[in-house]
Amino acid sequence: MNTSAAAASLDLSLEQLGLDYVDLMLVHFPATWGGDGGAALRVEEWKALEVFHKAGKARAIGVSHYCKHHLLDIMSIATVKPAINQVQFHVGMGTAGPNATDDRACVAPPSISLSLHVERSRPLELRLSSRI
Repeated sequence: MNTSAAAASLDLSLEQLGLDYVDLMLVHFPATWGGDGGAALRVEEWKALEVFHKAGKARAIGVSHYCKHHLLDIMSIATVKPAINQVQFHVGMGTAGPNATDDRACVAPPSISLSLHVERSRPLELRLSSRI
């Protein structure tokens, strides 16, 4: 997403929520769902997110599902460091083999290489009880 499209999307999010600001705004994924992206688009999205933050519309900004190379793309131009990188790890994912591409070394706590907080997300558990 280019800078103007990202800015419009951020403002639309606030409008739809009916809020003046949010505590945390994340860029959810380092590419579009269609696989389009790359370093240049990540940089443009991050710049829009920084403007959003500096305007007081988000107290903190961060990313989700970024691997080390994605983070390095935005850190090269960032004036505001991402507060968090939210990644998904759960027991159902199994063990990563030697050829895994999940970049666990980058997101293993603490993420020393980038001094970045990593938040692990997991699917919500739905517990149903039946009464007889």
